[in-house]
Amino acid sequence: MTVSERERARETANALAALLKRGLMIARSNPYYGGMGLAYIEGTFIYAPVNDGYVFSPSEAKICGEVDYRIEFAGEQAFVDWLEEFLVSPTARGPMNDLDANRIEEAVRIYKKSDGQDLTGFRH
Repeated sequence: MTVSERERARETANALAALLKRGLMIARSNPYYGGMGLAYIEGTFIYAPVNDGYVFSPSEAKICGEVDYRIEFAGEQAFVDWLEEFLVSPTARGPMNDLDANRIEEAVRIYKKSDGQDLTGFRH
């Protein structure tokens, strides 16, 4: 891996964090299980299974008992650090993961043009 690949991953991770904070959710809208997704809900960055096109919030996950394969990050820096590794290292990808760097980079490319628009309800 080159320094430029690492820098690109860091830039993408920071851009996605900003988009998630504006309401974008990386989640396939398949019925039932839609793979793994990324979201920012209740002030928390989340990597978790997608159910019916939705990533459960921390409070919903506690009620439903969803704990397997779920990561709730302590803060934005922890999320950005994790996502950077995820983007550059195939070994950092979870066992049930269907996310990939191309899909994440595509979301950043499309939605970063939205000029601060509220992206709540948008799925990619």
